[in-house]
Amino acid sequence: MTTKKLHWYMVNLNFLQDSNPIPKNHVVFLPMEEKYENLNAAMVKHFSMLGKDWLENNGHPQIMDIFATCITYLGFMSNEEFYAE
Repeated sequence: MTTKKLHWYMVNLNFLQDSNPIPKNHVVFLPMEEKYENLNAAMVKHFSMLGKDWLENNGHPQIMDIFATCITYLGFMSNEEFYAE
């Protein structure tokens, strides 16, 4: 049985919530089907929106503004490899 491998990215996000005027910072790990060699402005926005979706689904509702401040490629690995201790 083959374990599916994905390209993993670490995305640092700054965002504002409707309920709090103080900017928050959060890091999310996003697995992607393909590796992106060049991240242009459209890709940075795409990563920001993926991060927004992840945050809203994990306890950070009502995000008003969000932007990725850093996107780091971590490698091509399975879930088991990525989450290994």
